[in-house]
Amino acid sequence: MGKLTNEQRLACFEWELLQMTQEYRDTARNFLLKVVPEEFFFAPASSTGTHHPMCARGEGGLIIHTKRVCYFVHQFCEALGFSKEEYSSMLLAGILHDIGKKKKYKNGKEYEDHPLIAADLVVKNADLFVTKHPKEDALKVADLIRTHMGRWGPPGHTKISDFSLEQILLFLADFLASRKQCGTFIDDFKLPWK
Repeated sequence: MGKLTNEQRLACFEWELLQMTQEYRDTARNFLLKVVPEEFFFAPASSTGTHHPMCARGEGGLIIHTKRVCYFVHQFCEALGFSKEEYSSMLLAGILHDIGKKKKYKNGKEYEDHPLIAADLVVKNADLFVTKHPKEDALKVADLIRTHMGRWGPPGHTKISDFSLEQILLFLADFLASRKQCGTFIDDFKLPWK
């Protein structure tokens, strides 16, 4: 595992970045270059390999999984007629939803808490948002990330009947992206360093 260049980090999400408003694109770039840990780009989607399709199980699998989540976010937002800003916010949450994952976990609780770790990173780095309302937008994205595991998430963040439409959509995007029998064109994405 070598050190990635900024160009390689951004190339992983080139399509997703192009879909966003300029403000959200710049925000996403800030996070990808300044906050997202290096191990995120190399890690498999899950530490056990049991909850994701084959394409997301090896090196860079978390990138494949994240791109699959963004694919479903795109489909949902298009179908529901979301505004460009709402869509951009959802895509940013999709890109950042698993940045709290690690390659190895000491216990199941650490894995269960990865949405909280990711949401905390977003809030702590709210100054990287270049949107009109950085603090509010950071909190909104963090709320989406915090609940992305739905009923399997951390305690206090699992009651789907209390979720906003956006929270439900990110949860469903993550759920579908994790299914073994739900293929997308993203599954053959080539890592920019290979």
